[in-house]
Amino acid sequence: MSEQDNKRENQGDFFSNMMFGRRPEPPKEEKKETETKQEANQIEQVIELVQALGPVLEQFAPVATAAKSYLSKKLKNWSSESKTDDHKE
Repeated sequence: MSEQDNKRENQGDFFSNMMFGRRPEPPKEEKKETETKQEANQIEQVIELVQALGPVLEQFAPVATAAKSYLSKKLKNWSSESKTDDHKE
């Protein structure tokens, strides 16, 4: 048989598909194995990325702490100013 005839047999008749639905295709084992390999590869890449960015993020920790304290002081000042403005009215 030619490839076209083989494809037609696999696809089935149009009207049969409409009436009874398509036959389920058997699961492909190779596809599942490659998916798990790809997932493992992605996990390894994420771990490598975190390990590479860890030292850089540690260098920014003091900057983040300073920014947090600065913003909290500004927020306290802003809230105290708004409270005094409310009492004046």
